[in-house]
Amino acid sequence: VSPTGVTLRAAIQAAVLLPDVTVGIHLGDPACYELFAPLVDRILVNLHGTAQYGGDADAAAAPTASYFEELLGSTTVSLFRVELSRNLAERPFVAAQSDTQRADVEAALVAAFASLTGPLRGSYYPLAELPEGLGAQLRAASLLPDPVADALQAAGGRAGWPRGRGVFAAASGDFVVIVNDEDHLRIIAQSSSGSVAATLQTAQDALAALERAGLAFAVSERLGALT
Repeated sequence: VSPTGVTLRAAIQAAVLLPDVTVGIHLGDPACYELFAPLVDRILVNLHGTAQYGGDADAAAAPTASYFEELLGSTTVSLFRVELSRNLAERPFVAAQSDTQRADVEAALVAAFASLTGPLRGSYYPLAELPEGLGAQLRAASLLPDPVADALQAAGGRAGWPRGRGVFAAASGDFVVIVNDEDHLRIIAQSSSGSVAATLQTAQDALAALERAGLAFAVSERLGALT
């Protein structure tokens, strides 16, 4: 049992209820990665080829739009999107949260969002109060949290829906953070400028700004960011 009370049975509940699901394990807190390492490491190897952290992506080394266009033939690349997921340290992850813990995570994130400046500055909307236009935009891009995501629902990650979930959106429209979906936060940066490096840098700048605002993310020296 993990420090927040997560058992292996609870972690694999989605797989038990939905045996055909692709990934049926939802870890409830950072300690689960080591506590259930014999199983977790095998899954990581199957998904990523390794269970070892390979270091952060280097924005300066990111490929250009012309690289992808050459790779894809006659296709023109019109939009780049970078997504980074993170969980807060020392807090239960989404599938193991109580309503109170989910609200506490939301409050901590909203306070940190208020410190963002420049192109990252924006507004936070609880999911139940999402403006229609923004909701339609996110839905069209398949970014809006799904209340009936089968595996996550089976794991307990949709309890209390939609309370404690929301969206932070920058005024530019190129930077969005989804709160308490599969992870505590999912950072999404996108750009039509043709620069993967600039888009990745925006996402990394946002992470750094949120850390300066006082957020501490769940990280393992062996595995990297825990999501």
